[in-house]
Amino acid sequence: MNYDGDEIMHAPMEYNVFRAPIDNDKNIVIEWTKAGYDRAVTRVYETEAVHDTNVAVIKCRMSMAAVSRPKFLDFEMVWRIYGDGSVKAQMKGTRNPNTPYLPRLGLKILLPKSFQRVEYYGYGPYESYCDKHRASYIDRFETTVDKLHEDYIKPQENGSHYGCSYVKISSKKRILSVFGKEPFSFNASNYTIEELTVKKHNFELEEADFVTLCVDYMQSGVGSNSGGPELMEKYRLNHNKILWDIEFAIC
Repeated sequence: MNYDGDEIMHAPMEYNVFRAPIDNDKNIVIEWTKAGYDRAVTRVYETEAVHDTNVAVIKCRMSMAAVSRPKFLDFEMVWRIYGDGSVKAQMKGTRNPNTPYLPRLGLKILLPKSFQRVEYYGYGPYESYCDKHRASYIDRFETTVDKLHEDYIKPQENGSHYGCSYVKISSKKRILSVFGKEPFSFNASNYTIEELTVKKHNFELEEADFVTLCVDYMQSGVGSNSGGPELMEKYRLNHNKILWDIEFAIC
């Protein structure tokens, strides 16, 4: 994604269903790993591109699965790129009900390291999830990528913000804005999901030379299954049908 000569992304955008396992995921992560969520790839069956006066439309029919594992998601993605630089995307999907509920579903965007300032409207200022947001409240917040990080002794998923209508992440020169037709979750981190997954202690963490921005249709709740019951059904991402609209803008 290039705007007026400036490269906005460090690498191509990816579809993403995995999160760095939290303490409460210690049981379900076994099933997630068996299903291949940590190494899922997309397979594209059909692509169509149409150019109109002020918009380019790209339609893709695809699925997600790990190698030698059953596919867990069939979906169609429609991207609309407008002349003013805005991009609208819609995902329509069907989840395989014979696979475990998903940790999350969304887009992973790698941004240049200079994108450090964050503004959002949603649950804050503390990290918030669909089942963990009563200590937070809905408002407009300004912060930094560094301050979004929750420094758990054992690295894991952290710093998400639930129920957001928009998030803006910026450098001194550019702003990438994300808007949801329905509230969405996001987190932005100087650490990759892979880094937070493999390291055992917080002092071992090494920052990436880019920022990882995750924009999620939904993320499953955090629950209490490290020593308590399994995550309640209503907080699981086990929807059989997925419909997600998201919009991007650059200035």
